[in-house]
Amino acid sequence: MKNRLLICTTPTQVIFAKAAIKKLQKMNVRKCRDYILIIHPELSRDNKKLIHKLAKKLDYAGVLDFTGEILNSYLKITTNIRRNIYLGNINKYFQNTYREYYNLQKKINIIVKDKIGNVDAVFYRDNYAKIDEFFITSLDNINKFYEIEDG
Repeated sequence: MKNRLLICTTPTQVIFAKAAIKKLQKMNVRKCRDYILIIHPELSRDNKKLIHKLAKKLDYAGVLDFTGEILNSYLKITTNIRRNIYLGNINKYFQNTYREYYNLQKKINIIVKDKIGNVDAVFYRDNYAKIDEFFITSLDNINKFYEIEDG
């Protein structure tokens, strides 16, 4: 069975992605397990609870919340990138920050593979931000990408 992943920043995306999933199920007889990956740094606790509640109600296979340590590491790295470029420390950026960035992406990929297995398809919001791109490019061997509305 194949796995699909929603890169999620708001509760409405859970609903929009499920509508797209239902449409895909009508077009394709192959069954998939659908998961949610919460990534937004400013998502409130109530919104996270709502995402979990919607996921359960809409029969998602699970929810992974990366708004803790992983997201804090990402924000620290991006802050370092901006600061080092601003200060003219380009060598330091290439030597340290890029390595941290790459290692964090590898860590994300390992965690996702460990928790849900290989991901065949990714749903992401239209007009996505750098943070969405970071998580999407962290995953290996994605065959399909689906853009969904963001509210």
